[in-house]
Amino acid sequence: MERIHMQYLIHKDPELYYLINNTDGTKVWIDLIEYTFGQIKNSTEHIVRIHNQILQFHHSKEQSIFIFFVGAVNHWVTFIAYKPRWDLVSYKK
Repeated sequence: MERIHMQYLIHKDPELYYLINNTDGTKVWIDLIEYTFGQIKNSTEHIVRIHNQILQFHHSKEQSIFIFFVGAVNHWVTFIAYKPRWDLVSYKK
């Protein structure tokens, strides 16, 4: 899939639209990383923005989902991180 099509998919796909605009309070981050021949092609500003989003996700105590679409040459790989609400997490042994 061409990279420009991925941008369109993120904004128009009904399932992603429903996820992003959910009504249950789940925070959703979605971003693209373009990786080609051993190098990240995103701008420095984009990488800094992704870094800040990761920190927000990491520190969030709310139910959260972070989706990375990684464009690697002519393939797409998706990484999804899910974090339940902090008050639902149990550390019982």
